[in-house]
Amino acid sequence: MTERVTDRIDPMRMASADRGWEVVAAAFLPGVAISALGAPDDRIGLWDPATGSYALAIRTGGGAPEVDERGPRSLWSELEEAYLQWLAMGAPGRDRSAYWSTDKGSTSGSTARTT
Repeated sequence: MTERVTDRIDPMRMASADRGWEVVAAAFLPGVAISALGAPDDRIGLWDPATGSYALAIRTGGGAPEVDERGPRSLWSELEEAYLQWLAMGAPGRDRSAYWSTDKGSTSGSTARTT
């Protein structure tokens, strides 16, 4: 699948989000390499070595980001969904985020602890 889409979540918004977002992103997209999280940037790249899928989201000229996705997985859509779920959890910081693994070592979820 090859797809170029506009009208998406601004990559800079995700890249500069609280560090708790990094924990949630890793939990929701296990095995996917994600570049630029935690650094104020106008682009985010994702790559899944298992499927060869990748996505690159770039914000150009202050307008809506342009997303280029290739491969069988829609990685940017998955990342956006994870981001929206993190916001729905109240955007917990790293100190309030957790993930767990099964006995086979695969990440199975993410949750926010209440204090």
